[in-house]
Amino acid sequence: MSNQGKIFALTGPSGVGKGFIKQHIKLHHPHLEQLTVATTRGKRPDDGKDRETGIPIGVFLERRNGGTIVFAHQPFGPEGDWYGFYAEQIQRLLADGKQVLTEIHVDNVGPFKTEFGEKVKILGLIADEMYLESNLICRGSETEEDRQHRLDLALKETEVIAQLVSQGLVDSVIEVNDDNREIIAQLALEKMNELGLEEVNSFRVRREYE
Repeated sequence: MSNQGKIFALTGPSGVGKGFIKQHIKLHHPHLEQLTVATTRGKRPDDGKDRETGIPIGVFLERRNGGTIVFAHQPFGPEGDWYGFYAEQIQRLLADGKQVLTEIHVDNVGPFKTEFGEKVKILGLIADEMYLESNLICRGSETEEDRQHRLDLALKETEVIAQLVSQGLVDSVIEVNDDNREIIAQLALEKMNELGLEEVNSFRVRREYE
């Protein structure tokens, strides 16, 4: 594997299925590292080890102001939760030549590309309104009012992704409108492979995860 660390990121609106697709990619590339998303949001039942939730807002802002948390933003508006990443973790993984898998919000596509250039490859996921609404309903983690707010934002984010593609900031894009999530996840995996996601010797993977 190349000694050059790389970040492979999914970007897409709420309800598009980023979490499921990420799990599928990890299944086929178990060597991938994941960035920890730091957030003031409370913990959800489906949150994995890549989420540090429930950070008090004062603590979050202190870490942001001190440069510990980077790419900090409020994707759901000034009254919403804060999200960000840990600078030290990103720097360490890239310096160690690791391949990293993560999700980034459309607001952070430009900043990530500016900061990391060709070290970051971004796959955009878009879907129509019916698909997004159905997935948000199935998730069941928001009130009806919050869900409608997320849907409105999701549709705007889909438009932003189209613009980012035209600007060359999103490296590839797929439409996620098929009810068969496994097919979509496999297509996303193939796209990531095309963007340079490398296979790692299975013996090495076993040694790292023992």
